[in-house]
Amino acid sequence: TLLFFFCLMTPLGIGFGTYLSSSLEGAGAAGLVCFAAGSLLCVAVYDMLMPSLILGKGHWKRRSFLASLFGFCAMSLLAVWS
Repeated sequence: TLLFFFCLMTPLGIGFGTYLSSSLEGAGAAGLVCFAAGSLLCVAVYDMLMPSLILGKGHWKRRSFLASLFGFCAMSLLAVWS
């Protein structure tokens, strides 16, 4: 039952976010987008990037850091460009 609950969270979250973004305007919609982006960034850094930097060996730590830095810069440029 718990797995079923977690499986329903993504479609419910998408529906809820779509409803809120269509009903909110201006600062409310921007806040919703910022919250979603921040939660994705938090998951990316703490659950994906940090283990690779902590548990990595030698040159793989450096490669992981440089790849993540390149990815963050590329996404920032894409955001500025769009």
